[in-house]
Amino acid sequence: MKTIIMCMAIDPFFAILAIGQFISYLGFIIFWVNMQLK
Repeated sequence: MKTIIMCMAIDPFFAILAIGQFISYLGFIIFWVNMQLK
């Protein structure tokens, strides 16, 4: 977790990209779980 914070401090652009990737990944997991429950 500390490495992620360090990267954010070094380069905000990459931090934004990483957050976007993380959100899309979470969205995919939630979508997949919903499909499994139906």
